[in-house]
Amino acid sequence: MNARFRISTFASTVILAVWMVTSPALAQLEVERPPIDYLKRETRDPVAQLQQRIDRGEVKLEFDDRQGYLASVLQLLDIPVSSQALVFSKTSFQLRRIAPAHPRAIYFNDDNYIGWVQQGDVVEVASVDPEQGAIFYTLSLDPTEKPKFVRDRGQCLTCHASSRTQGVPGHLIRSVFAEASGQPLLGSGTFTTNHESPFSERWGGWYVTGTHGSMRHMGNVLASRHEPENLDRESGANVLELSDRFRTSPYLTPHSDIVALMVLEHQSQMHNALTFASYETRSALHYDQVMNEALDRPADHQSESTDRRIAAAGERILRHLLFTNEFQLESPVKELRRSRKTSPPSAPAIRKAARCGTSICELECSSIRAAR
Repeated sequence: MNARFRISTFASTVILAVWMVTSPALAQLEVERPPIDYLKRETRDPVAQLQQRIDRGEVKLEFDDRQGYLASVLQLLDIPVSSQALVFSKTSFQLRRIAPAHPRAIYFNDDNYIGWVQQGDVVEVASVDPEQGAIFYTLSLDPTEKPKFVRDRGQCLTCHASSRTQGVPGHLIRSVFAEASGQPLLGSGTFTTNHESPFSERWGGWYVTGTHGSMRHMGNVLASRHEPENLDRESGANVLELSDRFRTSPYLTPHSDIVALMVLEHQSQMHNALTFASYETRSALHYDQVMNEALDRPADHQSESTDRRIAAAGERILRHLLFTNEFQLESPVKELRRSRKTSPPSAPAIRKAARCGTSICELECSSIRAAR
């Protein structure tokens, strides 16, 4: 009787372990446990490395009265000003400072995302660790304090670790129906934007500069509370200037470039796919270690289920690298003319494809450095 009980208990434990490892409902909970230990493991993201350089006195963040530490952060992280994208929907924790008259600015390069709000309390930062994925920080804009990137302890994961980020700590670009105050009308639905998204569902709550022919998007316009989905898309199409919509002088550039936005929406989910592969591989191997010990199998035994999980994660990366199910541009898309030095990161292939009105993937795969 006791032997049967022990066998039954062991079987129940195995079933529970399998469920815990694979259940999407526990995705956020699982990142805080071995083998991920999201909040405990030391990270190697560029911002963590920059903070170490600051602590050693090798570099210094410079403060100015207009944007605080913003320009200095961009310079030290090698983030081009031309990557600027402007979002006026209240979809940040600094939502009280965000509105169509003073949008939030996003800047990015291959490994970092920076958010800045006029008269904001902090600079918002997301930096990519090769194994742990998105690591979130804030940098106080109080000039009386010693500048320090403070890591988030889990609050950001409320939005940044969900099905919209592929179940891992990650990035997302949302398109919403935003009313005159910038408040998203969530009852009308939202869209998570990537390279598969129909052009007509992109950039709600964002400003967009550049031309795109006959195609229409959701950007540059406000939704009516009574008929939110009845957007005046025509008035937001092929916009070259934003100065007639809000005061652009507080920003580092008066643009919110359409090519930068196309790079941003692809890159954000590419990062998530890479992080998912890292988490899935480590979790599968960790589960094998537990089961090998429990079943007295060789320590290096790798189960078929682990092989399948790793292969599926790799396929997800490949599909994103190859722009699988990419929306086919129906008209040429053109950014505002700028020099190559100030072009958005990873933009050349997207710019070339956009001007041809064709598939981005036909010309070049994602420039995200998967080897990292």
